[in-house]
Amino acid sequence: MGYRNHSKMSGSMRKGIFVLPSLLTTGGMLLGFLSIIYTMDDKFLMAAWAIVGAGFFDSLDGRVARASGTTSRFGIEYDSMADLISFGVAPALLAFQWALRDFGRLGWLAAFLYVTCAALRLARFNLQVDSVESRIFRGLPTPAGGGTICSTVLFFETYGAQLPRIEVPLVGSAGVLLLVFLLDYLMISAIQYTSGKGSGARARLPMSRVTSMIVFAMLVIWQPEIMLFLIGIAYVSSGPLGIVPRARARRRAGGTWWRDPAQAADEGGGNGSDSSTGADDGAEPQLRVHGPA
Repeated sequence: MGYRNHSKMSGSMRKGIFVLPSLLTTGGMLLGFLSIIYTMDDKFLMAAWAIVGAGFFDSLDGRVARASGTTSRFGIEYDSMADLISFGVAPALLAFQWALRDFGRLGWLAAFLYVTCAALRLARFNLQVDSVESRIFRGLPTPAGGGTICSTVLFFETYGAQLPRIEVPLVGSAGVLLLVFLLDYLMISAIQYTSGKGSGARARLPMSRVTSMIVFAMLVIWQPEIMLFLIGIAYVSSGPLGIVPRARARRRAGGTWWRDPAQAADEGGGNGSDSSTGADDGAEPQLRVHGPA
């Protein structure tokens, strides 16, 4: 009797855990929608913080799904639709209302191009989710693009009065326009970015690294506007700055800077992914099935 009750509780708990990632995704989408409402009321700080909150929910839903083993195709598609709202439409509208509307037609075209590139980036991610190594992203992730825009708004709305030469109504509008175009290109490019999925909650980390993470978190809490802005700029820059080191590593492995060795072998007449023996391919099946093939 007790065993049956335990089985029923386990089954109901698993169903609850399966729903939880979708609820987290919905919470992030809600914050993205609230960001749009705040932007329409010219409450730019509230709109930017709503996008930051959406990013927090977006980081949780995937981790919860992977930790509970409840990942599904539905969850991937639903998460992408929510990301398009929270990190595509909401940041584009925020950038337009905050700075780009001074450019007229060019401004709203730049905002629409950002939404288009975000949609293309998400569609490509859904196609490559089973074939690309999970520790890297091909192109700038849409949450990082939206986070860069909202962190820029947070920084200059908070400290813009102290930086009159960089104030948005003066030269800042042109800078925001160039930033949006740069994010457009990086999202649809093949430049690699780290995903942060390589180490889980059970990973063993050195004490020095744990201490550094704690100090870093304290800095973010102490000066969130400055730290989020610096984090966004650093992450966006990490992709282009890593092209040369990755190109050298791939050249040694037999690939090129834009292709993995496995892709080069396939195009050269290989028998598909099963016949590839490159260094990158050895880790990919382990990341998908969480164990040796």
